[in-house]
Amino acid sequence: MNSVLIFAFLLWQAPVEEPKQPVVEGRVVEQGSGVAVAKAVVTFARMGSADMNPPKVETDAEGAFVAENLKPGSYLVLAEKTGYSRRAYGAKNDGALRGVPVRVEMNERRKLEIELPKQGIVTGKVTDADGEPVQGVVVFGMRPTYQRGKKSWAPVGVGQMPSMSSDTGEYRLTGLPAGQFRVCAMPMSVITGAGLTAAPAKKGPSGKTESAVVTCYPNEPEVERGAPVEVRDGMEVPGIEIRLARRVVATVKGQITGLPDEVPQMLALSLSRPGAGAAGMMFTNRAISTGGEGKFEFRNVQPGQYVLHTLPMGLGAVSLGLKVALEVTEDEVQEVLAPALMPFTVEGRVQVEGRTETPALAGAQVMLTADDDIYQSVPMGPLREGGLFRLAGVTADRYRVAMTGLPEGLYLKSAQVGSKSWDEGVVEIGAAGQGLTLILGDDAATVSGTVRDERGEPAGGAFVVLLDPAQRHGRSHTVRATEDGVYRITGVEPGEYRLFAAGDVDSGGVDDAEYVKPWMSRAVSLKVGAKERPASDLRLQ
Repeated sequence: MNSVLIFAFLLWQAPVEEPKQPVVEGRVVEQGSGVAVAKAVVTFARMGSADMNPPKVETDAEGAFVAENLKPGSYLVLAEKTGYSRRAYGAKNDGALRGVPVRVEMNERRKLEIELPKQGIVTGKVTDADGEPVQGVVVFGMRPTYQRGKKSWAPVGVGQMPSMSSDTGEYRLTGLPAGQFRVCAMPMSVITGAGLTAAPAKKGPSGKTESAVVTCYPNEPEVERGAPVEVRDGMEVPGIEIRLARRVVATVKGQITGLPDEVPQMLALSLSRPGAGAAGMMFTNRAISTGGEGKFEFRNVQPGQYVLHTLPMGLGAVSLGLKVALEVTEDEVQEVLAPALMPFTVEGRVQVEGRTETPALAGAQVMLTADDDIYQSVPMGPLREGGLFRLAGVTADRYRVAMTGLPEGLYLKSAQVGSKSWDEGVVEIGAAGQGLTLILGDDAATVSGTVRDERGEPAGGAFVVLLDPAQRHGRSHTVRATEDGVYRITGVEPGEYRLFAAGDVDSGGVDDAEYVKPWMSRAVSLKVGAKERPASDLRLQ
C-alpha cells in the first residue's frame, strides 16, 4: 500500500511538459545537381487561412531552414529565389498551388527537401510589320489551361513576370519553368482611358483603319496557332522575334445608362470574346471610365463578337455592373448605349432532401460564379442558423451554384430559383426577391485508397480523379494523395464513375473527353452506392 502511495506521489510531483508548437526544417537544393541554394525564401502558407502575411524563413549557406512556432495544420511550403522557378514541396512542375500539403501537429518536427529548378529564359525582339523595333510592348509566356472542361490560355507559372520591350524592341522573359509555351506580345494599343494613350492606328491598303494587335511568335494573332517555344531547366532560348500583326480595327465608344446618383469615379471596363474564360480575358481590350459620367471609349478593337462588361474588383459585393453582348464591325466608329446593372441581394435557404429540419452546417458557404466565366462579382456568404443565407452584390445573370465546407455525407444535389430548377448546375437570377433554394443529398459516399508508383512505393502527391463519364455538373472530383500515398474523396453522389491516378492533372480539364483520354485505358470502373465507402488502390500512370 505504501509503495502505491509513494508511486502516486512521484507522479504528482513530476513536471508536466507543455505541448510544443510544430517545427518544420529542411533544405533547399538545386534540382539535378543537389547543390545547396542559399538565401532562398521559404514560405509556409497555412491551408484554409486568410493570413496575408504567412511565416517566412531564409535558408543559410548550406541551404538549410528551420521554421518554429507554427500552428498545427496543413501547409503549402513554397521556396523561391531569383534565378530559379518558384516551387512548392512535392510539386511536379512550377505550380505553386500544386505541391503536396505538409500536415504538422503539436510536438511534431518534420524534415523536408525542396528542389528548385533553374529558371528558363527567352530573349528576342518585337518588331512592326516593316521589321522596325517597337518599344513598350508587354511580352508574356502562355500555356494551355482548363476551366470546367474548356481549354483556355494563361500566363506561365506563378513566378514568371511579363517583360517590356526596350527602345531597341528587345525583351528578356525570365522565370520560366521547363516546358512548351507560346510567347505573345501585347501592344498597349488595347488599353485606353485614364490618361493612357493608344498606339496610333492608320489606314491600310484597303482604306480601312489598321493597328497592331496581340501577336504570338512568330506573327500569329491567335494564341492557339502560335509556334511553340520549348524551354528546359536553366536554358536560355534566344532569337524569338515577334513581328506584330496588323488587323482592321474600329473604335467603340458610348455611355452607361441608368446610372445611380452615386457612381464610382473610375470604372474598369473590358471587351471580352465569348468563351475566352477568365484566363483569356487578359488579352482583351480595356477602357477606363472616369469622372462618374459613365462615358467610355475602346480603340483598336478587331471586328467580332464581344461582351462589354465591368472588370471584377475582387470577391464579394460590387457597386455597379455591366454586361452587354455586341458585335463589332469594320465601321470606323461605333456608338453603344449600355444599361447599368444594379446589384441586389438574394435571400435563400438550404434544405436536406427528405428532412424537415436542416442540420447545423457551421463553416459552410454558398457561392455563385458566372456561367460564362465573365464575372461582375463573386457573390458568396456563410450559412446562418436554420440553413439561411444572404448573397449581396448579385447582378442579373446566369450562375453556377457551389457550396464549400459541407460535412462528410452531404453534397449539393440541386438548386432552384422560385419554382424553376437548375439546368446542368446553372440557375438564372434576374431580379431581387427571387428566392434561391439549395437541396442537399445526405446519401453521399466516400471513396478512398492508396496510390503506388511503378516500384510499388507510395506515390505521395499523386492526383486522383473520380470522373463522371456523363460530365454532369459537380460530380467529378480531383484530390491529392497525402505524402504516404493515401487519398480520400468525400461528398460523392451515388452513381457510376471512372477512377485513375496521375502524376499531374489540370483539374479544370477532367470534364474534357480529349484531355483525359490518355488515362482512360487504365482507369478503374467504379459503381458507388448510397452511403458506401468503397476502397480502391491505384497504380500511378
